[in-house]
Amino acid sequence: MMMIRNAIKSLSPTRPVFHSEADFQHALAWAVHLMEPDAEVRIEVPSYSSDSRRYLDLVVRHGDSQIGIELKYKTRMLLAETPKDTFFLEDQSAQDLGRYDFFKDIERLEQFVAGDATRVGIAVFLTNDSAYWKPPGRPTVGYGQFAMTEGRIASGELIWQEGAGEGTRKNRESAIRLAGSYLVTWNEYSILQCKLPRASGGYGRFRYAIAEVGQLTPRPTTS
Repeated sequence: MMMIRNAIKSLSPTRPVFHSEADFQHALAWAVHLMEPDAEVRIEVPSYSSDSRRYLDLVVRHGDSQIGIELKYKTRMLLAETPKDTFFLEDQSAQDLGRYDFFKDIERLEQFVAGDATRVGIAVFLTNDSAYWKPPGRPTVGYGQFAMTEGRIASGELIWQEGAGEGTRKNRESAIRLAGSYLVTWNEYSILQCKLPRASGGYGRFRYAIAEVGQLTPRPTTS
C-alpha cells in the first residue's frame, strides 16, 4: 500500500494537476514503474465478478502480490499554468454521482480481493472540488449515505435516500454493499494559482482520499 501512497506523493511536485482522469492514470502508472522497476504495471485490466466484467484502472504485480487500483479525478473549473503545460479543467459538478462512484469502486475492489490473500485494492479520489471534503452547508438531499466528509466511516449497505431524483439514480440504482469499514481522510496534494475569477474560491487546491481494501473473508450466505 505504501508503494501507491509514495507514488502519489512523488507526482505532486512535477504533476500538480492533470488534464484528465486518463492523464492521472498514466502518470501514476509511470510513477510506480520508476519507484519499483521490477513491478509489472498494467492499465485497464479486465476483472470478472459473478455476473459482469469490468476493467480495473491499474493492476500492479509485485512479487506474488497484486494491487488493484481504481482512480477518480473530479474537477471544478480551473485555468492554470505550469512550466510545461496549460490546463483548463471543466466544471464537472454532479458531486452526488462522484460520491456514489467512489464507494462503488471500493465495492468492486472488495470483489477483486475477496478470497485471495495475495491481492489488495486501493481506491483513489483526487479533486479540487471542496464540496467533497467539506461538511454540507445545508441538509443533504438523497446522497447522505455516500458522504465523503473528513472522518466519515462507511460500512454495510449504502443506498440513496428520499429526495434523490430518478435522473440522479439512473444507472446507479443498486445499493452498494461494503464488507469492510472505511474511514474517509483527506490528504493535501497541491495548490495552484488560479487564472479564472470563478475558480478563485479554492479551486486551485487539490486533495485526495484513499481507501485501502485488504484481504476479506466472504460474508456467509443465509438460507
